[in-house]
Formats: sequence, C-alpha cells, structure tokens
Amino acid sequence: MDRYEKSLEAHRKWKGKIETALKAPLTNREELGLAYTPGVARACEVIRDHPQEVWELTGRGNLVAVISDGSAVLGLGDIGAEASLPVMEGKCALFKKFGGVNAVPVVIHSQDPEVIIETIKNISGSFGGINLEDISAPRCVEIERRLIEELDIPVFHDDQHGTAIVVAAALINAQKLVRKPFSSMKAVLSGAGAAGSSILRMLQILGIKDIYAFDSHGILRRDKADQYTSVKAEMASMSNPDSLELSLEEALVGADIFIGVSVPRRVTKKEISSMSKDAIVFALANPEPEIHYQEAIEAGA
Repeated sequence: MDRYEKSLEAHRKWKGKIETALKAPLTNREELGLAYTPGVARACEVIRDHPQEVWELTGRGNLVAVISDGSAVLGLGDIGAEASLPVMEGKCALFKKFGGVNAVPVVIHSQDPEVIIETIKNISGSFGGINLEDISAPRCVEIERRLIEELDIPVFHDDQHGTAIVVAAALINAQKLVRKPFSSMKAVLSGAGAAGSSILRMLQILGIKDIYAFDSHGILRRDKADQYTSVKAEMASMSNPDSLELSLEEALVGADIFIGVSVPRRVTKKEISSMSKDAIVFALANPEPEIHYQEAIEAGA
C-alpha cells in the first residue's frame, strides 16, 4: 500500500485530525456554574463594558481560523470547499502540535472575493488571527490586502508568505554551503502564483538580481506585462530585465538556483545538470515535485 492509500485509511480511522478539549474543569455543579450559566454572565458583562477584556476572559487570543475556498489546493487545483477540509484540518493540527496555537478549519462555499471577505469579517470576532490557505491567485492577494486593511487582527496568507519565508531560510543556509554571494547568483523560478510572487520578492530582498520567472505559458517578460494578471505583471516587473524570450531549459543553463512551485515533472535531470556547479534546487510542487530528490542529486545538484 503506497503512502496515499495509507493516508486515506488513516483518515477513515481518525474521522478528523482535531477535536475540542476542555481547559475548564467540569467535575461538579459548582464548576459548571462558573464555566457556564449563571456565572458566565459576569464575564459577558465585563467584556460588554470593556471590549479588550475579551483577550483575557476567553480563548480568542490563542485561536486562529484556517480559511479556504478550495480553489488552489496542493497540486490538485480547484477541488471545492469540502474537498479542501482534510488539508485545513492538517494545518490546524500543525498549529497545535508545533506552536501550541488552537486552530479551527473554515471552508467557504464561494469563490467570490467579496463574499469571502465579508464572511471572514463577520466571523472574525471569534479569532485572534486569520490564516488564509489555498485560495487561488490573483484573488488571494486582493483578499488578504483588504482583510489586513479592514480587520484589527493579524491576517496571513500562508501560500504567499509562509512559503517565501521557508524558502528564504533554506536559501540562506544553502548559500553558506556553496559560498557564493547572493548578488552573483542567477535564479530561475517556476510558478507565478501566490507562492511564486512572494518568493520572487524575497529573492530580491536577499540581494539576488538575476531572476527569471516562468508560468505555465513560458517566461514572464516586462514588455508583455499588460497581458498578465496583476500578480504576474508585478513579477514581470521584478525579473528578466531585458525581456528575453527563453525557454525554461535555456534559462537553467548556468543558473545557480532553481525554485519550483509549479507542477510535477517540470524539469529533467538533463536540465538540472546544465546548471552551475553546486546548484541549489528547491522542487516544491505539492504533492509531487518538479523533480525528485534522487534525480536532482544524480544530476549534480
């Protein structure tokens, strides 16, 4: 049985990866009256009169909503709200296990940005933060921007910023191993969605200037920016300064870095072998990468 079938069987067994646990003891009538009626009324009155007390008198400060519309899930694409729920539950489990943060999965039956924004605004009073997950570009960028402006709690789009932060951290460590200055490196990025756009900005922050970005149709060019979505137009403005018309294979020749956030089997061993000595390869397509680890190693990465 392969890992996917094992995972399916595990999901059937678990029937959900998270559950509600009690912090308040409810072992007798007195404790029940403190946690719920009648005693709970006093906490309600205090919050009514002093709204900031909600952070002290409830669990809101350690509760995050993990929210998706199911439009860009892993490498599966637009699979719908319910089908995205196992991923959202998994992310909630990670929050709790590795951060001690309580999290609740929320899937929304709409891909209309206005509906998503209003839904999140209307439920935001229950949460200390919002984690947007697997919402397709370019809508995800606008949704996050609006929510940051209109809510008074943190809003974080994991596919953009979480991925970019992890890539940047890994690049910093890899750069120490290959001993090349970032300013001299050539980077090739496959994937021009939410993750790709933030990774490109992070590459620039690290000091990498020679960057070539690709979407499913080919290389992004500044002179074609008016033909792209807002996200891709921004990426085009930050890469390929001479608007070269290159294939991915051509761009990889002599490159120091390949970062893939696109589709399985996007690059070959031959293409990786054409990169510079001690090439850095991050094949991050999920659930199957652009090139498998062993193949990349055999190609000289």
